[in-house]
Amino acid sequence: MGPHTMSTGEVLAVLLIVFTVSSVAFARRRSQHRYPPGPKGLPIIGNVFDVPTRNGWLVFSEWSRRYGSDVVHIEALGKHIVVLNTMKAAKALFEERPSIYSDKDQSVMFLELCGWWRAWVMLPYGDNWRMHRKLFHQSFRPQSVSQFRPRQIVAQRKLLQLMLDKPEGFSENLRFAIGSSILNAVFAFEATPGDRRIKLVEDAAQTAQHVLHAGVFLVDIFPILKYLPTWFPGAAFKRRAAGYKELVDKMFEAPYYEYKTAFKKGTAQPCFTGKLLSDADGEDTPQRDDLFMNLAGTGYAAGTDTTYTVMMVFVLAMLLHPEAASAAQEELDRVVGKDRLPEFADHDSLPQVVAVLREVLRWHPPLPLATPHRAMSEDHYEGCYIPKGVEIRRNPK
Repeated sequence: MGPHTMSTGEVLAVLLIVFTVSSVAFARRRSQHRYPPGPKGLPIIGNVFDVPTRNGWLVFSEWSRRYGSDVVHIEALGKHIVVLNTMKAAKALFEERPSIYSDKDQSVMFLELCGWWRAWVMLPYGDNWRMHRKLFHQSFRPQSVSQFRPRQIVAQRKLLQLMLDKPEGFSENLRFAIGSSILNAVFAFEATPGDRRIKLVEDAAQTAQHVLHAGVFLVDIFPILKYLPTWFPGAAFKRRAAGYKELVDKMFEAPYYEYKTAFKKGTAQPCFTGKLLSDADGEDTPQRDDLFMNLAGTGYAAGTDTTYTVMMVFVLAMLLHPEAASAAQEELDRVVGKDRLPEFADHDSLPQVVAVLREVLRWHPPLPLATPHRAMSEDHYEGCYIPKGVEIRRNPK
């Protein structure tokens, strides 16, 4: 049975109650605490009209400059959002105080309506999150990822051949090489150009980019809005989310069950998902399938679109800065020569190339707004109050 859809009258009545209660709480809290700086809100409703719903990272960066602070704050009817605009602030909170900021904010739009609750990295901090992390890091921690290098080399060689055969399609070639490499590591599927599974994960991953880049959705400030009928004025976000959820569900489920079928037949090749199934104890249950499906799908989705974005930014950087491209090429010619291709073993001998790649990541991160965290207890930063339960966003820009 699906969730109960509230009538328009019920929605308006609940919103009125929330509005009244929050108004009193808003005024009381404002008089007691010094929050980080931010745009001045209106009486009672606060910053409802200041919440950025598009290009949020640009808005937050502008606020940081305007108020001369690396941390900015808004509040809309009791919903607090704190944005960290510098590495200094991010390290001070996330790295130095992990016991307070390890939890993730449970976005209604992103997780519940769009279906990204399946991504284990978005789970609330606790035993369930730790179990997912342990299983995932057995294969993807820094000491273990070298096992995937042969698969990456195969994808690299395919990419180079595609670039020679079809240079005008370099964007599509990049997408294929990245998608096929990750598909092979997670599910041991051998992909060919145009593979439906790569297209599926690209489309699903784009939904995460669209939601995370947009800014803040009002349904995350007023969760009651999730009960609006899809035809109701202003409920376009629900229609959009329904389409996203269909893609996300299919991306997590389809490749997992395809691999599991091959695994039961004994025809599957070793990979991350194969290790999960091989090491599993106990009977085959839907709960175990959900666990493995979410682990595998998260690894696949998290790497594909972000890696493609980094590669495209790299191409842009080299076009804009030909002197950097020439310096990197000179180093490659000197260290590697022209009789072979670079290998992972050359990494430490190519500081110029490594520096270029790191600068690309700094210059234009693939996720300009990191997934939001949540403060598990109240805190203070440079004299400013951060309340318990506040949404904390990291803005690399």
